[in-house]
Amino acid sequence: WATWCGPCIAGIPHLTELQHEYKDKGVTIVGTAIWQREDTQAARLETVSSFVKQQGKKMDYTIALDDGTAMSDAWMRPAGRNGIPSAFIVGRKGTIEWMGHPARMDDALEQIVDGTFDSAAFAAQEAKDRAWTTDSRNTTGALRRAEREGDSAKAMELVDELAKKHPDQP
Repeated sequence: WATWCGPCIAGIPHLTELQHEYKDKGVTIVGTAIWQREDTQAARLETVSSFVKQQGKKMDYTIALDDGTAMSDAWMRPAGRNGIPSAFIVGRKGTIEWMGHPARMDDALEQIVDGTFDSAAFAAQEAKDRAWTTDSRNTTGALRRAEREGDSAKAMELVDELAKKHPDQP
């Protein structure tokens, strides 16, 4: 999250609700402020501290502040996450079980806590979704080039290839 991120701010009450719901089940919600726009760590600390104080009980979970790009380098980039808000659920064994938008973490969190989460199925779906995102972006760029060149046959070929590779996508 970041103090300048509207969707992050909108999700704060939800994370507080989750912390309250799961606090007696060994869950600790940690919100790490990353990609703050201030020039120095001291300025970032001041901005984040002031923001958290203004939130009061609405932001009732643990807050951390990234020191430079440590969180980006160690968590976001390796996980293929390039936007915030992003959430990671770390399971009992210390491994990432789930990642995604915090507004969509409720079911996974419940299943991870009660031991019914299928991390292999999640990982397979995540890989499939990432492949779709990559392939559709690449195809969109190629379609634009085909359109500029007036090559409708190439455009249809590109769409057909994408549809064959990802038949379950609309």
